[in-house]
Amino acid sequence: RYFERRDPSLRRAMGQTPCTARHRPSDALGDDGWPVRCRPIEGSRSQTSAALQVRCAERPFPEEGDRPPVKLVVFDFDETMTLATFMSGDGAYREEQRAVTAQVNFDSPWVAGRTAKLRELLRDLRYGPDGEQRAIAVLTRNCNAGGVQAVLNLLSLAGLDEHLSAIWTMPWKPLMPNGAYRENGEWNLYDPPMRQGRNHKVH
Repeated sequence: RYFERRDPSLRRAMGQTPCTARHRPSDALGDDGWPVRCRPIEGSRSQTSAALQVRCAERPFPEEGDRPPVKLVVFDFDETMTLATFMSGDGAYREEQRAVTAQVNFDSPWVAGRTAKLRELLRDLRYGPDGEQRAIAVLTRNCNAGGVQAVLNLLSLAGLDEHLSAIWTMPWKPLMPNGAYRENGEWNLYDPPMRQGRNHKVH
């Protein structure tokens, strides 16, 4: 497994076994511990061959030019904010776990400084071309036992939480908060009305 090869102590540090990767690392590792190259599994997609581009598109609709500018940007979490998601069982981390946890979740062997680029992206998205402020949220199906607090903990390890306005988890779980919002620099847990709609992200 990829991260077990990279850091044999990861299983002990994280308290659980990482998920199986979609690629196999080569036998040769660089000085920094990352594979020099990766061998894609036959018939699967690999990030080594993915197009290095992002395409933004808007579906045309009547009077689209007269509508107000975007005020909310929503990101997925697993394998979008994270490159791959590795969490402790309850989403809490000791001091000695924080650096390695942030590294294996957000850093990339293909993009130097990925975490810093993510912070810059979120910071730039917070304001529109005319200076209007936008809200940035995360909507995730992450099923860690720690719920939304576990997602917030992981984002905070990389310093990404300070650029966000809200985090929502689904499906709705009873007896625990399913959302968090940031107000005056402080995060507050609450229960958004997630169970009132269909259990699908587009709703």
